[in-house]
Amino acid sequence: MRLLANPMAQAEPLDAAGGEQPLALYSRPISVNCAARYSRHQLVAYTWKPTSYDSVWQVQPIDPADRLAAEGVEVAAGAPLLLVHCATQKPLNVEICVTHPDDFGIELEVSAHAVMTSGKQLALEHALRGETKRTLPKPQLSSNHWMFVTGSLVATLPPGTQAAVEQLERLIGPLQQQMQQLSGAYHALEQKLVRLAGADGCIKTPELVLCLRQVGCQLEESDGAALAAELAVRDRITADCIAVKTPAGRVHARAFLNALSQV
Repeated sequence: MRLLANPMAQAEPLDAAGGEQPLALYSRPISVNCAARYSRHQLVAYTWKPTSYDSVWQVQPIDPADRLAAEGVEVAAGAPLLLVHCATQKPLNVEICVTHPDDFGIELEVSAHAVMTSGKQLALEHALRGETKRTLPKPQLSSNHWMFVTGSLVATLPPGTQAAVEQLERLIGPLQQQMQQLSGAYHALEQKLVRLAGADGCIKTPELVLCLRQVGCQLEESDGAALAAELAVRDRITADCIAVKTPAGRVHARAFLNALSQV
């Protein structure tokens, strides 16, 4: 599943689809340039790319003995659970010992990290049952525990506009069909876009439309503006490991080429 942010955080109307450009909770493996700012554990943030596997999470019970039997079972509202990142198998965690001030006061950092006991209590429980080997992993502590809360407000949310993925497929699909009929058009377009891109890797929307027409593809000005809105995230992460929106009226060249080759 994917966890979407409240669209009101982006000054958009509240709906069940997360707004026109939904923000999805994502995480990435720890690296030199990608880690939580204070705890240096696995980064957790929001991204405008809801289709990435980095934004896929799984619900698991807190007891390791129940996880195999709980696969495919409906999740009860208010029941404690784990939110595990599918790509790295790290549970969502609140850093209880890591606080930092911001505009809203003192807040706790959120990361993807498993917090477990030293295992002495679990070893005694195994010994009491006559088990000499630990057949199950240690359970996570309360900082890894979450729950889903339901209410009448959630049930009455408007359905929202068309999903961003379907909109992107509608815009990119005809271009991909045209590229398949034109030999060498993709590589010619790639060279043009890379040459015209600025220091931030972006080009103006009219320049994108002109490059497509030069290689034999047709794209209306209105579709070009809609495409720029859908590809509003750069294919890079800043020094603070935060996804940055592309400036209005511009398209990130590499993001467009990646979308053109994947759809």
